[in-house]
Amino acid sequence: MEIDMVDWMRFTDYRRYEKTGRVIEWFWVCLRSWPAARLLHSPRRFTIEKSGDLNSLPRNHTYFHRLDLPPYEDHESLERKRDLKI
Repeated sequence: MEIDMVDWMRFTDYRRYEKTGRVIEWFWVCLRSWPAARLLHSPRRFTIEKSGDLNSLPRNHTYFHRLDLPPYEDHESLERKRDLKI
């Protein structure tokens, strides 16, 4: 299964994050490295919302096509949380 990441990025809404923010950039880098079977993909818009603290895990709301992504301080923190949850 191939996922068009450029299309997915283009149709993503951001809440309390900027499209060009460093956490968002790390998120897309991480996503590109994950197997397609682990990813949420749909023709509907996808939303990434800033939520939680640095110790929180990302939370997905598949019904709403939303990911609550904490404001991690570095890319490695996001990768570590991915191994625990996503």
